[in-house]
Amino acid sequence: MYRVTVYLDRVYPWTTKLPQRISMQIFLGIILPTVVTFLLAAGYFAAYGVNILTTNYHRYALPFISLLITIFNGYYLVYYLFKHSKVTPVDAIGYGNVVAQESVDTTLPLQKDTFIAHTFSSSVPILTSEIAYFYRYNGHVFLRKFEGEDFVISQSLEQIEKALDQHTFFRVARYMIVNRAAIVSYAPLAYGKIGVTLRPPYKEQVSASKILAHNFRRWIAENSPSQEV
Repeated sequence: MYRVTVYLDRVYPWTTKLPQRISMQIFLGIILPTVVTFLLAAGYFAAYGVNILTTNYHRYALPFISLLITIFNGYYLVYYLFKHSKVTPVDAIGYGNVVAQESVDTTLPLQKDTFIAHTFSSSVPILTSEIAYFYRYNGHVFLRKFEGEDFVISQSLEQIEKALDQHTFFRVARYMIVNRAAIVSYAPLAYGKIGVTLRPPYKEQVSASKILAHNFRRWIAENSPSQEV
């Protein structure tokens, strides 16, 4: 149910696609799990030669299970609304290679060469060299491979940043860490910001704040191929 919710948060956010999200949440989050539960129970009864329809399972147990599933969905909705009701601070001192320390759980094991990503049905190890950038969207953290595939990962951007090679990756914004190889070009924007063009492209303009602009230019210069031995 968690993975279904994460998938729906990404594809049908509550804040922008409410009608579609409600229908998909009811179908994938409540109806489908209830049907699967009933089929599993029917198989269990059938193994003992009992037709589940001749029992009281669908009258008492199934409604109770469906109620529990609905409550779990309600919990995820309340958690989502609570998390997104918090005010996210604008870019401030501490992003990029000079990262401000946030209160995050650093006990999760991190690997510099491989990240464990999650799909709807499985977990997949992905080499860091295959990752174009990490980004945060709707309260979840994703990685995007150079081929354009997106995967959910469980670590925060702060944890990820500490595990990466700072010569290869840069915290270009509070919601994104980019691989140098994914940067196609960059150009100055208003108010001292820098617009960054990525490959594969992101859904919106990626920009480094004025505070980060100097660090970004220096990082590019220091880590350009011509500077490597």
